[in-house]
Formats: sequence, structure tokens, C-alpha cells
Amino acid sequence: MKHFLLILTFIRLISCTSQENPIFINFQNKLANISNEKDRQICTDRFLKKLSRKDYPIFENDSTIILLYKGNAEKVEMIGDVNYWTHPSAFTNLAATDLFFLRQKIQKNSLLEYWLIIDGTEIQIDSLNQYKVRNEFGYASQIVAHNNPFYLNQLKKADEKLYKSYLVPIQNNQYVKIHIYFPPDYNDYDHFPLILFLDGKKYIDLGDAPIIINNMISSGKIKKAVAVFAEIGFEENAEAPTIDKYGAISKIIIGPILEFVTSRFNIENNPENRLLVGKSISGGVGFLTVFENPNQFGNVFIQSGYFSADNFFLIQLIEQNYRKNINCYFQIGIYERNVSHMIIPPAETDFYQVNRKFVALLRAKGYPVVLNEYATGHTWGNWKNHLSEGLIYFLGNHDN
Repeated sequence: MKHFLLILTFIRLISCTSQENPIFINFQNKLANISNEKDRQICTDRFLKKLSRKDYPIFENDSTIILLYKGNAEKVEMIGDVNYWTHPSAFTNLAATDLFFLRQKIQKNSLLEYWLIIDGTEIQIDSLNQYKVRNEFGYASQIVAHNNPFYLNQLKKADEKLYKSYLVPIQNNQYVKIHIYFPPDYNDYDHFPLILFLDGKKYIDLGDAPIIINNMISSGKIKKAVAVFAEIGFEENAEAPTIDKYGAISKIIIGPILEFVTSRFNIENNPENRLLVGKSISGGVGFLTVFENPNQFGNVFIQSGYFSADNFFLIQLIEQNYRKNINCYFQIGIYERNVSHMIIPPAETDFYQVNRKFVALLRAKGYPVVLNEYATGHTWGNWKNHLSEGLIYFLGNHDN
């Protein structure tokens, strides 16, 4: 009897975690029994009117979603992380209605971005979807599980500007613009940990990093720290990353930028209290900078790092050198399998596998390293959503 109850409890747990949502199937079944074209459209309009925005996209279960498009069109497609931004997925039209649908398999707990393509030419966000994220091209719609805590607790926007801007002279009358966030109660006698972001303006505008940091400090989740956002990195659609360009940016970080910040503000001298953050190509630059300057930065946090550049020179660098005293934290999305496929060589587009190989090599060399994988793509929605986890790893108030 006891074993039977245990089995029954287990079955119930499984059924609870894989609940089916029949709302769209029920609608399809109802529509199948209506032959009159006018009545089919009326039924469709009523279904959409009843569909709450908070319940869209429709999750049939935790790994199947329904996307919808209403309008006069010959063809509707979806392109995004789930198809690696290469092979659009076609919607199906419900006959004698103006409604198209796509039933799409996804990984559990996904956070994915997409656009709709109408009649092969017009690209737009999904007007039915309340979830969208800003990126370099405007906005993209997001597939977000309705219990995602990041979206249940929307970012608390700050009324005041959270950073001050400065020009750092580098050479030949050239300057790099930086933006500095100072924590609450910053003063002239305490010294603070340093977080330095590459592609800093994008982390401000697209990643909401100052707001995230400020909220985390105010809620006691991380220690008070000074965050520097440097407008330095690669224009990823314009420049081919090479070892020389990586090195040139690294020298500016360690030279003029770090000297400017440490000479004017109260920054910890200990490299264990300094963190460098970057994503994609700038993540590779960040790793090179910390690897070659462990006496200045002891920690590196890389989101979707690009480690394939210039014949995988960063991998060769690790293989050919002794272990450095640095601490590494990586994040990668399982949908990052064909990144920038129109720009970089085919052998370099699988960021997911290259990051896993890179981390395995670091572990074999004895580095302290963490790798977190997510059901996401190479997007700002991914990087913004998971920024806090890396900050907690390095700066968490573990007593709270």
C-alpha cells in the first residue's frame, strides 16, 4: 500500500510539471465544426478577443508554444533564436479566416527572441506579444515563460540618471568616453570594488546594467561597487576581430582607462576585488585583458564569448601558458549555434560548442571556472536577464 501511494504521488508530480493547456486545440476543434466562412471568422475574432495578453504566447506545455498572426497576408513566418536566425518557420493559415498560427517546439524555460516576416519582405515584432526587448536593430519580441521571475518583477526604472560621464584621453588627441556609476553612500575614505564593462554604452542602453546594479545594491544582494562603462569594443558587424585589435583594446583598458579611474576615485587595489565584464567579441577582449594582467584584474565575467577569432588564438594562449591567478565565470545559450553566420567563417559560428571547449580547457589547466547554460540565443534579452547571476557570483552579500 505504501509503495502504491508513493507511485501515485510521483505520477501526480509528473502530471503537474507537464500540464497541457488545451485552449488552442479546443478552439481548432470548435472551428472544424463550422463550415460557413462568415461564422468561422466570427469564431476566430471571439477567440482572439478572449485571449488575454498575459497568456500569450500560448504555452501548450513547457516545451510547446503557439504563436499567432491576424491580418491579410499570403505568407507569415517567424525567424529568431529557435531557428538560429537562418531558416524561417512557416505559419499555417486557418482556412476562411485571417488567422495564422505556428506550433513551435522549444527548450524548457526558454528566453528567446524573434521577428515575424510578412509576405517574405516585411519584418515586424509580434503585436500580440507584450514581451519585447530592445537591441541594436530596434525591438524584438520575446518568448518568455509566464512564471519567469525576471519579468514578473519588471525592472524598477530609476527616475534619476545613475551615472556620470567622462572623457579619457588616450593618444593623439583621441578620447574614450566612459560612464561611471557610484553606489549609494560613496565617499572619499572607503575603497570600493570595481566592475568594468566593455561595450559599456550598450550595457547601459540595452542591458539596463546601472539600474540592475543599483537595485541589487539597494536590496543588499551585492556589495557596494563602482561600475565603469567604457565605450570601447568592436562594431561587430563591421570589424574582423584579430589578435592585434584585441591587444590594442586591452592596452587602452589597462592603461589610460584604469589609470584615469584609479587615480580619481576610491577603487580597491586588490585584483580580487576587480571584475571585468564583456559579451560576445568584447568578452574575448575581456578574457585576454584579465589573462595578461592578473595583477590588475582577478575576475572576468563573459557572456556569450567569442573565442574563435584569428584561428582560435585565445585557446592557443591558454594551452601555451601556465595557469594565471584569475577567476572566470561564463554564460552561454544553447541556441547560440550559428551566430553571425553571414559575417564570420562557418567554423567559428557555433559559440555554444566553442565556449564549452574553452571552459573544459580552463578546467583542465586548474582554473576556478563556472559555466552556466541557458535556453537562450545571442541576444540582449539573454545578457540582461542573466547579468545579475554573474554579479552575485563575484560580489554577492552571502551573509544576507
